[in-house]
Amino acid sequence: MSLKFRHILHRISSQRKQLSFLGTLQRSKRQLPPEFVDTKSRAEMETKIRNATQLDLPSLLDFARSVGRFLCADEIRTWLQVDPEALFVAEAFPDGKLIGSCCGTRLTPELGFMGLYVVLEEYRGKGIGLKLWRAAKEHLGDRNIGVRGDPVNFKKYTEKDGFCHVEDYAILYYECFGDSVPRNTISSSDSEVATFFEGYLIGCCKKLCNDAISADELEAHNGSRKRENCSKTTSADMNITKSVECPVKSSVAIEQYNEGKSSGAEYADESLPSSFTIDDASVHDGLSNVEHQIKSNICMRRGLNEFQDIPFNSMNLTVKENSKAEEILSAVFDFDKSLHNRDRSLIVQQTFSWSSCRSKVAVMGSKVVGYACLRHVVTEHWIISPFYADTEDNAEMLLFELLHEFDFSQAPKGIQIRFPDKNIACKKLVEKFGFREKATRILTGFTKRRINIDTSKVYSFHSTVFCSE
Repeated sequence: MSLKFRHILHRISSQRKQLSFLGTLQRSKRQLPPEFVDTKSRAEMETKIRNATQLDLPSLLDFARSVGRFLCADEIRTWLQVDPEALFVAEAFPDGKLIGSCCGTRLTPELGFMGLYVVLEEYRGKGIGLKLWRAAKEHLGDRNIGVRGDPVNFKKYTEKDGFCHVEDYAILYYECFGDSVPRNTISSSDSEVATFFEGYLIGCCKKLCNDAISADELEAHNGSRKRENCSKTTSADMNITKSVECPVKSSVAIEQYNEGKSSGAEYADESLPSSFTIDDASVHDGLSNVEHQIKSNICMRRGLNEFQDIPFNSMNLTVKENSKAEEILSAVFDFDKSLHNRDRSLIVQQTFSWSSCRSKVAVMGSKVVGYACLRHVVTEHWIISPFYADTEDNAEMLLFELLHEFDFSQAPKGIQIRFPDKNIACKKLVEKFGFREKATRILTGFTKRRINIDTSKVYSFHSTVFCSE
């Protein structure tokens, strides 16, 4: 046998052995137990896109936290009331792990908005995000669809998905740590201010609430010798006296309490700082049902491991008359509608009721001329959102009212605010109060046409995930 022929046989034999080894390896892979199978490959092959449910809330909050979205659990619940099928999630099988999300909110029959577009890093590049995006966009149908994003991602939206009607402003983010907040304001506004906490009217000027019933009047009226004195000093030296005559929280929020939707497990989802604290307070004979709801809600949250006292100094909690609260809220809805050209009363009412949300309303006569909300989000920041005012003076008064009683020592990540760069007055105002610009700039685009809004009245947007306001 020639040397050349032997060499050919050797090569054939080697190739057969190699093929035999590869076949054995493939068979062994098929026989591996499930715990040794590549989960990334499996996720790519077995991913289900479905609508989010209430049980998915912890994962949705984790997604928001992972990409720095300023959301809270109540915010997601509110927008799901607007559109129960807005949120989509990607679920890996067979373990059921949620690995991504995207929302497409039907705001009106003509308008929709997309956001919370997130895929866990280890699952990216497998087409999962595209499936989520298509599901959310298809849900919106032929509406004029809006979206927001940083300049890098926004370029993809405009070039590949037709979001070519770009707003003529960018959203700026500013932050404040309380080191330069003025102790007083020289605002020349003639407006009066009403204060809401978690949907309850807890304070307003005499002109607005001269018919409210005080604690002493209520005690005399009922002939009771008992007086409620629910106070506790915290690290912020927060003294709270609570006297309630009538319920003032929104009917939707009351319904949620009565249905048991505000459970401890739901609040535990987001490590929120808590509401007011009550220590073994005697209950006044005239205490209304809503008092019990407030107290139950507070005591429930005191039992959570994540409980902290809310960082507001020297807050007087005196719940005012229901009719006055409803009157002020109705005027807030009218003001909001005049700004956005559509009825957002459900959204605004719910926002006032969100956990830890403290709201200020500027009222001139019987007309609301601005309102602002300060609330806690899942990233452990506080954010002023929304914040609208018809004049610079009213905006300054509202901002002062929100910040002068806030204890920044209990908010190490500070307060955020987000506003259109076209609002030069807002930029000057927040810088006067010690806010400094962050690097983030967000752009907004639509598929059919831009949305007309008076940006001079927008001092902080309501959302960058669920709507364009």
